[in-house]
Amino acid sequence: MTTTGDTNSPDTSATSDNSSNSPETKRFRDVFKDHKWVITTVVALLAVIVPAVISAATSDDGGKDDKASTPTAPGLAPPAQTSSPTESSSSSPTPSAEASSPKAPVIRSFPVTLTIGDSYEAIDFDAASDEPVTRRIANDEFESMTEDQKSRYDMDTNDRGAPTVEFLSASGAAALQPDETVTVEACRQASSGGGITRFELDDNSELSNRSAGIRKGATLCIRTDKNAVVAAKIKEIVFPSTNGIMKLDVTVWSS
Repeated sequence: MTTTGDTNSPDTSATSDNSSNSPETKRFRDVFKDHKWVITTVVALLAVIVPAVISAATSDDGGKDDKASTPTAPGLAPPAQTSSPTESSSSSPTPSAEASSPKAPVIRSFPVTLTIGDSYEAIDFDAASDEPVTRRIANDEFESMTEDQKSRYDMDTNDRGAPTVEFLSASGAAALQPDETVTVEACRQASSGGGITRFELDDNSELSNRSAGIRKGATLCIRTDKNAVVAAKIKEIVFPSTNGIMKLDVTVWSS
């Protein structure tokens, strides 16, 4: 008996036709056919919108990076941020302040106490920094000095009968009163024609310190032998019956 080989093999064509004609497939085709225009419109919109969104995001990031990495020329710093102008601070010099400020530099500033005793005390206000400003000199030694030797000093004190202060420069000294402004110019002008060559610390003397305007708070203006300008403010002055004391705050300006 002959057996045919394909009598028991499954009929695939029938299965394929059945799946394509199944109710689910038919329903999908009907829905697609009825809503084809909606689906087409959505797909078209997505095709336009998605690339636009991606492009916008990319350009924003690129802009930020460009700002952050703006190149500068070699050796040059990035441009500084400018701030809005503000009112000038009180520390800025005003024209009037500049005009009234001393033009000459200060050489030195120091306190000094003069004790008028039995011997001479010579004062050299513009002495070198490694030399003493005051020097005690015996009476006979000082009196035997020549005028040139004495002229290296600017002032001396002695008690040869009464406590006395002498100014050794040709122009003498001037006294600015406590209510007068003390500047290098004021002292330079006052000392050029000061006229005070000596005074005694004795109220009973006709050369009284008070008649010369010498009192606490006043400032002595002196020109030195090196043409420097000295302002010596009197912090304390004592004129007893024997020795006298003067305490000064001294400022020396160059010529």
